[in-house]
Amino acid sequence: MIKQFITAVLAVGAVSTATAQEQAQPEVNMQPRFGVKAALNSSTYNYEGFATELTSVRTWMVGGVVDIPLSSAFFVGTGVEVTSKGAKRSTSIVTISASPIYLQVPVKLNFRTSNWNFGVGPYLGYGIAGEFTATALGLTQTESINFDDNDPDGMSPLDLGICAEVGYTIDNFRFGGHLYNGLSNTLPKVARSDDDFIGNFQVGVMIGYMF
Repeated sequence: MIKQFITAVLAVGAVSTATAQEQAQPEVNMQPRFGVKAALNSSTYNYEGFATELTSVRTWMVGGVVDIPLSSAFFVGTGVEVTSKGAKRSTSIVTISASPIYLQVPVKLNFRTSNWNFGVGPYLGYGIAGEFTATALGLTQTESINFDDNDPDGMSPLDLGICAEVGYTIDNFRFGGHLYNGLSNTLPKVARSDDDFIGNFQVGVMIGYMF
């Protein structure tokens, strides 16, 4: 009788413990989450084969965000972004700047812990607009950028590279910083030599809202 009573008590205790553990586990929402973001960036170029010095320019980014959950700790962060990039070069006579605008898609694998997330992955961009600007003796001249690998005065349309992000979420708002490092050559193919390379580089701060 005593043995049966102890066995019953242990069985009830085991069921109660298992039930408590299940209730303690938070439910993971596996539905994609959408949002919007805006960013202020500092952009310049990584370059090889050029003796000139380039300086950074202030640029912008706006876009839509999609978070695709994989588990409670990992999600894929992607979306569509429109961003300006570029740099400028100044001499004692003239200042020349490039301000290309790209439509780009990042794909980052993100790790989430508490309210923080850390992500890294590739991005692919395509040039859609922009201007070259030259200022000398108080006069300014602009020319639209032609994204064409066969135009020696244009730019290559593709911008392929890697990106990284760190973010902090408060309620529906996400604050963070990001880095985009271009690995593809923005020089048009017809104008390249063996050692010439110009790749986009961008760092910035962003604010987003997740619905």
